[in-house]
Amino acid sequence: MDFIKDHGTWTNYVPTDSNLYLNRFHVMFCKNETDTDWYQYISQNDPTKSPFSSRTSVKILITDENVVINANRDETAIYPAGLRLIEYNDGGEDTSTLFQYVGMTYDPATNDLKPKT
Repeated sequence: MDFIKDHGTWTNYVPTDSNLYLNRFHVMFCKNETDTDWYQYISQNDPTKSPFSSRTSVKILITDENVVINANRDETAIYPAGLRLIEYNDGGEDTSTLFQYVGMTYDPATNDLKPKT
C-alpha cells in the first residue's frame, strides 16, 4: 500500500554541547522543527522506535519549491538540511528505479507526489 509520511523540514545548527572532536572534523548537524537531531532521528536501534515505517521505503528530499531533488531507500545516504523530508512507501525494494522520483513535485495540501511536467 502506497502512503506518504511528512518528516518535516530540517535546518543546519551547531549543537551547544558539540564535541571538540566532531568540530575538528567539520561534522554538520541538522534538526527538524521539533529540535530533533538528524543523527539521533536515524540511529534508532530498535526497529519499533524508528521514525520510518520501513527500511525499504523511499526517503525523498524536497526543495522549498516542492520539487524532489533526491530519493534513497537508505536514510544514512541522505542529509536533509534546508529541505523537507518525506517518506514514500511504494512497497518495493529496487534501488535502480529511484531516479524516477527526481523532478516530481510534492503537494503538501494533498500529501501527494505529482508526475514530472
